Amino acid sequence: MSRFYKYIFLILIELIVSQYPVDAQRQDAILLNQFRLARQYENLGQIEKAAELYLQLYRQNPNSPVFFEGLKRSYQYLRRYSELVEIIQAQLQRNPSNVRLRAELASVYFRNGQKKLAFETWERILKDFPRQPPVYRLVANTMFANRLYDRGIKVYLRAREMLEDENVFATELARLYTLRQSYRKATREYLRFLGQNPTQLKYVERRLASFPAESQVY
Repeated sequence: MSRFYKYIFLILIELIVSQYPVDAQRQDAILLNQFRLARQYENLGQIEKAAELYLQLYRQNPNSPVFFEGLKRSYQYLRRYSELVEIIQAQLQRNPSNVRLRAELASVYFRNGQKKLAFETWERILKDFPRQPPVYRLVANTMFANRLYDRGIKVYLRAREMLEDENVFATELARLYTLRQSYRKATREYLRFLGQNPTQLKYVERRLASFPAESQVY
């Protein structure tokens, strides 16, 4: 290759390299503007428009948690559960160890009418992490979000058995029993909590005082 052509070749390489950051910055600016517009639509309650923009952003960068969360919020609000299942499953393919997403997927299955699949998914999570207290709380909370209070209670009782700790999740169970108007059981859990945390006497007194006067707690 002659010196002239070598010179031209080097100039072309420099132009390409120098142009890349500019193009990347321009693309980032476009994405940022789209994201701001999507947030604006979302804040104005124009969720359909927000969902369209979030979907465009997500397709361009599916690894962005910000774009994924925006699209997920939009689909949840619009109750587009089938599409929500698809994007959560896609995220789980990239990160199969994400327990939070697995629990959310179970919740979406339930809301989409796929109850059997929902309970199977929750059950699989608990079997995969039988001695992890945060996992029991996560599963119970997603059940609670779907008004599955009795199921949530069973999850916490199962945790006690698996963790061999009869005092774990006392306040969580107390709140759930209160929601179910099982005031005697709720009282028992608050007293169990107090036994482990004697400095919380005032808190327990306030909780017990909030029960209906006619409730039989003893």
